[in-house]
Amino acid sequence: MVKKKIIIASYRCPYNTSYVNVSNHIDDLNVGGVSRGLISALKDRDYRWFCIDKQKVTGDKIVSMKIGREDERLFYDVFCNTYLWPMFHYIRKTDTYNESAFNTYKKINKKFANLIASYQELKDQRVIVNDYQITLLPYFLRKAGFKNISFFWHIPWVDEMYISTLPWIYDIVNGILNADIIGFHTEAYKEKFREFVRLKLNIPVNKNRIIYDDREVKLVVRPFGIKMDNKINRIYTKKGNRKVIFSIDRLDFTKGILQKINAVEMLLESEPSMHSHFDYYMVVSPSRESISTYKDLKKNVEQMVGMVNGKYNTKSWTPIKYFYRKINEHDLIDFYKLADILIVTPFMDGLNLVTEEFIEHSQDGVIVISKFAGISTFIKKEVVIVNPYVVSDIYKGILKGLKMSKTERLIKMKKMKQFVMKNDVVKWLKVMSDE
Repeated sequence: MVKKKIIIASYRCPYNTSYVNVSNHIDDLNVGGVSRGLISALKDRDYRWFCIDKQKVTGDKIVSMKIGREDERLFYDVFCNTYLWPMFHYIRKTDTYNESAFNTYKKINKKFANLIASYQELKDQRVIVNDYQITLLPYFLRKAGFKNISFFWHIPWVDEMYISTLPWIYDIVNGILNADIIGFHTEAYKEKFREFVRLKLNIPVNKNRIIYDDREVKLVVRPFGIKMDNKINRIYTKKGNRKVIFSIDRLDFTKGILQKINAVEMLLESEPSMHSHFDYYMVVSPSRESISTYKDLKKNVEQMVGMVNGKYNTKSWTPIKYFYRKINEHDLIDFYKLADILIVTPFMDGLNLVTEEFIEHSQDGVIVISKFAGISTFIKKEVVIVNPYVVSDIYKGILKGLKMSKTERLIKMKKMKQFVMKNDVVKWLKVMSDE
């Protein structure tokens, strides 16, 4: 059976569009789990990917829409990253909402829909719309004549009373409901969305169906996986007998970065025997550097790393190896293979693809993970669950991981690999494509 063409719509482009524009090749894959995962699933598919970028690109596979600097500020910096992102992680970053920010958000969504709709030949194809930046896109696409629309919400969905403070939450939910398939990572997120629709929109719902505007809308739960590549076998080395602790986070206040540093400091204070027995490689990827709160976070992280290292380093050992930069995929794979322990401690996370990538490449690593990361729902018996708000809990989790036997680590990792293989991105794509 010939598979239909897939249309992907996302805010972020899967490739560096400058590279695409100049060389007409698409080998420069952007770092980011969703992009990397989807591209692997689309490898043997006919697809076109629409995205928003700093420049306009029109290609056979990638089509990007350029927006101006002020529109980008109001749309992305203010509405998406000051209003939506924090709120859907149970964090409030504002006491006053700016209507011009929503008006710009709506304008960008409509302009993006018009770009996609200008490709008349795609109107009968399945469009998969991704995430909180483009929630109004299903509405504008349906108005333009598209009928096969899926929407996937990649971040947590939170309690209806909490998000009801956002004046435009009804516009957002109505926009999403114009899709005929709506996907979430976990059952809990789906249930909270259902509750909002039932309580705030007064629309009857059953477990997996909503009747909206005389249409049936299907709700699905499907964790966004990765496509495991068992052929990867890079050579790596470990310095001496030291254990390796690893974390990689985008610079963001939801990731619990400061708490990780505090936990390592507590480990050093409470367990003197651990001095010089581990190396903590802490990678923080630059993000949203134009926003003042992110600049402040970066400064605090660097100060805390310096303080801990200054207190505990010796002539031959520095406990925290801190990197503030993007790292390429090969280096990241080497870190995954090198690490004895991965620390993943977000205050809230839709799923967490770093965890899945670590599972793919690690042989017997231990994962110390926040109980508020979506993926912990599925692998809770195989990981060390911690409360990311309690530094002592993270410290105890790391210590437990350092002391875990090799046999136990191997058994747990085997089970986690089975989960990742059963829930890969190819299966996600089939569900969201209604195939």
